[in-house]
Amino acid sequence: MSFPNGLFQPPGSFRFSADALHLANFLQPTSKERFLADLGTGCGIVGIAALLQHLHLTVVGLEREKVLCDAAHRNAHAFGVGSRFFSAHCDLAHISTIKTPLPDVNGEPTPVQAGAFDIVLANPPYYKEEQGRRPQSALRRSALFDDTALHIFCRAAALLLKPKGRFGIIFPAARLPELFSTLSEHTLAPRRLRSIHTRVDKAAATVLVEARKGVKPDLRIEPPLYYLDNSFTV
Repeated sequence: MSFPNGLFQPPGSFRFSADALHLANFLQPTSKERFLADLGTGCGIVGIAALLQHLHLTVVGLEREKVLCDAAHRNAHAFGVGSRFFSAHCDLAHISTIKTPLPDVNGEPTPVQAGAFDIVLANPPYYKEEQGRRPQSALRRSALFDDTALHIFCRAAALLLKPKGRFGIIFPAARLPELFSTLSEHTLAPRRLRSIHTRVDKAAATVLVEARKGVKPDLRIEPPLYYLDNSFTV
């Protein structure tokens, strides 16, 4: 099976876009970075993409919707990375304190503990409640609209990361000031930024940002990326 073709996505859920693949490619793990958390993993596309590229990684996908948590588990096994992918059913809003490992969909303990991760990735909901047309599907609404998502995801990343660990996030370019402010609130310092454009003559639609936990800001702005298709090769 050629990834991401054949990826199972439950009926009514948000369909992945190239944003997820751009995020998976943005932070390339070093040989010493072994544990990655994917916040709001959905059907598991970001974590699975990372595992297919980096054979030394272990990924934990955290997801509050049980049906999506199960889908991520199913997809990881379908693409041959099930032994390195744990799908933990939990609400990021309620992991402010982690004392014991969370279970995955099989009830087995996962390495989800504070300060356990080298890298955390996040593709949070982009829109606030009053923005845009709301889809009928509850799964799609929760994936797209949430006033508190940015704060929740950044707080979770800061909790899960090791000191100087790396946080990668994709977010609307128009909300970049809010993103930087929220990162700072959670001691996450922006270090890299790359804008994504739908066309070469258009303003940025989204941005990829890498932040590090507990370090000083020292931002490097990289060449832009153009959002051409959903292709992904390993």
